[in-house]
Amino acid sequence: ERFRTITNSYYRGAHGVIVVYDITSKESFESLSYWFEQVERYSRLGGRDNNNNDFSTLKMMIGNKLDISAGKREVSIIQAEAFAEDNECLFFECSAASGDNVDSSFEHLVEQMFERMQKCKKVDNSPPKKKLLEPVDNNIEVLPQESKKEERSCC
Repeated sequence: ERFRTITNSYYRGAHGVIVVYDITSKESFESLSYWFEQVERYSRLGGRDNNNNDFSTLKMMIGNKLDISAGKREVSIIQAEAFAEDNECLFFECSAASGDNVDSSFEHLVEQMFERMQKCKKVDNSPPKKKLLEPVDNNIEVLPQESKKEERSCC
């Protein structure tokens, strides 16, 4: 909450965003809507490519404090899963204190981002580039290197 004024610039061009809430605080959970609106507004990614691949900013919500006893939980898994589905985001619960599910949530987000980026890569139908060294009559001829930069495109 105290970083609202500076966080907007961090979303710009982000391929993935993680928003964490406290499973023992209903107020924390209810603020997720605000943060996801900010992601949509400032990330500047979005839409679909010509093959209908989604390349918007990938969102993940993480419910933290999984290590706290069930009696202190204010946000049920069912509520969180429904919110994640409604907002088209990935969902994990973890414990920063014990480390449970922390690595796997980050790994999952990165895997999903990588898969999206692979789908969005521009198909290159140009002829193969010449190799720098090619055999010519059992001799090796050194060919000049092309100075033109290779164009790359992604999400």
